[in-house]
Amino acid sequence: MTQIRPRRSTRWWAIVLVAALLVGCAPRWEVALFQEGSSTSTAQTPFSLTGKTWRRLVKAFPDETQDRRSLTLERALWEAGVVAVEGIALGDQSYPWEEIYQESWLLEEGRIRIGDELHEVESIRVTLPPEAAQTTAKLTDLAPTIAGALGVNSPRMTTGRALGAFQVDHVVLIILDGLGYRRYEEVQGARVIPFLDSLGAPKVALTVYPSVTKVGTAAIITGTTPERNGVRDRSKRDTEAETIFDTLAEANKTCAAVEGDALSFNFRHTSVILSGDRDGNGHTDDNTFENAMKVISGEHSLAEGMPDFLWIHFHGIDDVGHTHGPGTDEEVAKLSEVDGYLKSLVMALPPNTLVLICSDHGMHSVREGERLGNHGSLLASDMFVPIWVVQV
Repeated sequence: MTQIRPRRSTRWWAIVLVAALLVGCAPRWEVALFQEGSSTSTAQTPFSLTGKTWRRLVKAFPDETQDRRSLTLERALWEAGVVAVEGIALGDQSYPWEEIYQESWLLEEGRIRIGDELHEVESIRVTLPPEAAQTTAKLTDLAPTIAGALGVNSPRMTTGRALGAFQVDHVVLIILDGLGYRRYEEVQGARVIPFLDSLGAPKVALTVYPSVTKVGTAAIITGTTPERNGVRDRSKRDTEAETIFDTLAEANKTCAAVEGDALSFNFRHTSVILSGDRDGNGHTDDNTFENAMKVISGEHSLAEGMPDFLWIHFHGIDDVGHTHGPGTDEEVAKLSEVDGYLKSLVMALPPNTLVLICSDHGMHSVREGERLGNHGSLLASDMFVPIWVVQV
């Protein structure tokens, strides 16, 4: 039997027709995006959200969609270059971001849905928080600062810049999990954090989105942003990108990391000391402090003397903030407690040590079941953090 095969030209035109149909079915739209609050030039230069961008983000972040037909507006704004939001305007309607950020969506056809309201828009105007114009640092600046101070190369993908020129024997990075810049300003000079107050005004620094520990930690240790280091949401706790621990190990520098009861991110090439809640008081900061002091004095069995680079992570401010909310008596007491630990740690350090004190993200008040504080949004209280740079 003779087999009849389709002519090549027929197959070619079939492929072209299918491609044309797919393109025709894809959402094709563009919404101009203006930012106001950082500079005149920024306000006058629009970015845009497009159907093509929407499809790419829905594919990349399926957990941030509703049935893959609507995408969280926060994700769309961050990917378009918005670093934080105070409010947005859609036509003649304005909204404070803190009131709508959890219920704002960018739909497949380019409309905006806020709660039950649907908006046909040609542009979105974003009002940036005042901190956007005051920012002088980023979390991605920490890795190159550590590398430069210890005379080693920055991680290969680093996009941050060193926060100064230092040449020291040791670097200590202390993470105050959950302390945002706005919260710091609220307690500044109120005798809550006297040691931190004695260090002078910190730098206003920008974290990364989503403003959570895993994503922030990846930015700190790689010196680069989520789209480059691959840690773009809560689901990942490691990175294939080179980290500051990798570059220090390659240069034969010693490292140690003192954590609470769990390691929120996987570290390579460092001695990890998990402190736990050994005394059963419901907190780990006191145990973290004790272990850090033992490392500094050379008494801890898992660290051979004071390392070249020491990572110390206090989790209590974040823990208490989630449970009781920022600004409560419990959170104020925790701030004072950790401030006391900081004073003792810094006073115990050997000479010629660079101390970097920062946070991975901030915290804002919520009412979500038993949780009275949360983070992860583009709110200023979550996105801006303090960084102190101190040379002992």
